[in-house]
Amino acid sequence: MVTYPSYDNNRLVNNFDNEYYNNLLQDPSTPLVNRPVSEKKAPGSTLKMVTALAGLETGVITPYSTITDTGTFTKAGWPYAKCWAYNSGVHGSINVSEALEVSCNYYFYETMYRMGNAQENTTLNSINTLNEYMAIFGLNTYTGIEIGETMPNMASAEYKERTVKSQNPDASSSQTRWTDGDSIRAGIGQSVNNFTSANMAKYIATLANGGTLYKMHIIDKISNPDGTLFEEVAEVIENIHEFDEENLEAVYEGMRLVTQGPK
Repeated sequence: MVTYPSYDNNRLVNNFDNEYYNNLLQDPSTPLVNRPVSEKKAPGSTLKMVTALAGLETGVITPYSTITDTGTFTKAGWPYAKCWAYNSGVHGSINVSEALEVSCNYYFYETMYRMGNAQENTTLNSINTLNEYMAIFGLNTYTGIEIGETMPNMASAEYKERTVKSQNPDASSSQTRWTDGDSIRAGIGQSVNNFTSANMAKYIATLANGGTLYKMHIIDKISNPDGTLFEEVAEVIENIHEFDEENLEAVYEGMRLVTQGPK
């Protein structure tokens, strides 16, 4: 729950320092923003474990199947999406654990494409499936923490349409429709995905424990002035998803390889 830059809150109690407070409000580094629960960022490659599990659980990939990274992914149309390693080489033929190890964009473009695409008239299947798995990890709603927090932005066809129309009420259907290009970029944590650190912590905790989504808490209990218990906050399980153990292990192995693997 650390947020930085910070400020001296001794100057905001008792003899309230109005000048100091106004300076904080105008500070471009926004020290009054509680970043862990209020500042949303694109998750980038940290979302790839969700995409991996969506692909594994739906069967478009297996823990052992390989995809060959050729550098540029052309199936989703122009502008072509590239793997981050495009300028320095390609990752070649890799499985899902290896794709996580090297954070191969191409592998996850292909995984998203296989879950639904325009050629098969199933474009929305891809993002809808990803959204289903994002929700399993709590990325579609508040964490439940007992202080104010910001609602996450989960990339979806509905969110894109709403966002485009808010900027241009006269936007055409071709401007608002979801495309394969949107899907593949959403699958690597780009597009309009934006989450707080708290959202991401809840997601990773759910992944680490194997699929049990807990409501996030910072309060354990509330005591009376005399020290007796007034209220104890019980843990709340919001959802339990039973993943195939082999699929989970493939993702865990990929995460281990990030810090311990040869690449």
